[in-house]
Amino acid sequence: MLALEVPALKSILVGVLAVGALAVVPHRHRHHEKHRLVLHTESRPHALYLTAWENGPVEVELDADHLQPIKFEMRARVTDGCRWHGWEVLTPIGDHRYSYSYDEEKLSCDPNPIETIRTPRTGWVEVQ
Repeated sequence: MLALEVPALKSILVGVLAVGALAVVPHRHRHHEKHRLVLHTESRPHALYLTAWENGPVEVELDADHLQPIKFEMRARVTDGCRWHGWEVLTPIGDHRYSYSYDEEKLSCDPNPIETIRTPRTGWVEVQ
């Protein structure tokens, strides 16, 4: 969920992220099955995102006929010298689809961190 707009850091950061994802899925219905969530969004070149989709589609248990909002959150210290918090919000928008939004914030930085920028993004998620 962290996007760093620093070309030299991208490959370094991929190897150093210590990321934990927390998915919050309300359990209001009993017909939950495992489904793949496929993200459709644009990514900025040389940007790195703290995202649940880092390794491709995400598998979660949910009721595809009664979609509920989902939120993924991650925190990581990266080589820019800062600790980041990123979050992804999925909001049901119809038949087996979610709208998608991503944002991030710097929580703290060491002295003299490497300059980076936030890179929020939007898109949609397909439930398969």
